[in-house]
Amino acid sequence: MDGVDGEEELAGPSRLPPLMKWVAGGAVLAALAIIGGQLSGGPGLGADRAPDRPAPSESAGRHIAQWPSADGACGSGLLPIVSSVPMLPNATGVRVLLGGDRLRQVDLDSGAATVVPGVDPKSGQSVTQLRGTSPTYAVLSGCDPLTNLGLVRVGAGPPAVVPTRGLLRNVISAPGQAWAVIGGGNSIPGTLRSLGDAITVQTPRGFTPLGVIGSRYVGEQLQIGPLAGEDLPTVQMRDLRDGDDTSDRLGRGQVIAVTRTGVLWLPPCAGGARHSCTLSFQPLARPGPPRSFRLPPGRVPTARGVVSPDGQRVAFTLQRTAPDVRYPSDAAPTDVAVLALSSGSITIVPGVELPTAPVPGMAFSDHGWLILALNNGPTTRLLAWRPGLARPFESPVVHAVATGRPPLVVLPNRH
Repeated sequence: MDGVDGEEELAGPSRLPPLMKWVAGGAVLAALAIIGGQLSGGPGLGADRAPDRPAPSESAGRHIAQWPSADGACGSGLLPIVSSVPMLPNATGVRVLLGGDRLRQVDLDSGAATVVPGVDPKSGQSVTQLRGTSPTYAVLSGCDPLTNLGLVRVGAGPPAVVPTRGLLRNVISAPGQAWAVIGGGNSIPGTLRSLGDAITVQTPRGFTPLGVIGSRYVGEQLQIGPLAGEDLPTVQMRDLRDGDDTSDRLGRGQVIAVTRTGVLWLPPCAGGARHSCTLSFQPLARPGPPRSFRLPPGRVPTARGVVSPDGQRVAFTLQRTAPDVRYPSDAAPTDVAVLALSSGSITIVPGVELPTAPVPGMAFSDHGWLILALNNGPTTRLLAWRPGLARPFESPVVHAVATGRPPLVVLPNRH
């Protein structure tokens, strides 16, 4: 699939839930609450942008430069800190659909942004999810992460409202299909409904579907009842044909990405500045033994990732565990990492430091570009990077206001 869907599944599709919990001896030590309310502002390159590595002022004695912040659509939040170079003409050939206060089509090379007619969020609403490319499904909601207010199909022909027949929690996509996650929770089952042919599957109480691979769907099973939320979920695979009667359990942990061939997930990890967490990849399309990938020391995933069209790379965010004096509350900033599943190599995207929330919108192009959409308060910043670049390219600023993670999908190449 083009990326894991369900980045925002536990708290509703417009925001991320607390995702990665550091566990030692079965006790939860910390949870990274990725809820998009921290926004950012201040476009531009060079002098009118926050420096890539703020440093203590030489003339201010012990004064430490603080992480920049600004007001945004849902309140005050922290800014991304980026060291980039201006986009070159015809550098990427990439066009994207970008969410926010309106749905826009953006040409990364020129920065030209055009509002897509027929997708009209009401006052206080935004396009908070975009899933799939042919067609694309746009979810409308507001700052409240539990409130999804509409679903619109965008593709051939004019945009069309899609009835959801229940509380829409998420939309997940797989090659050639998309599924709506309807209802569900700790006390009642949910429904997984195909948006193409209206096939429905009942999901168990406490289960969050995150991806579909062939005839299986993958997700996380929380404990239900009085102990709900007291432990990490269990990563499970279930058969679309058998409903919720049977499942294969991979273990306790949380899903990072669902690819066309398997599941990348994070088992319990103690965290710590010198400790390395390990990701596990379980092949499913061609069953085989799991593979392990060791993360850089002192880094822990904070959000679910996206997968390249060829299924060979996964991009996700990693928070540093060592405190940063610039960052509020003795916490630390977040980086964007790219994992090559074939070799196991992990590359940190250079020149990009992010607040813990909101996480960036991310998508891969067919030609290897990783596109990042950064919430920048009254604007959205679009970056393009691929291996070999010392700094990402940055498109002209887009005047699009996002309520959290700026959603985006890469459009097919023009022939």
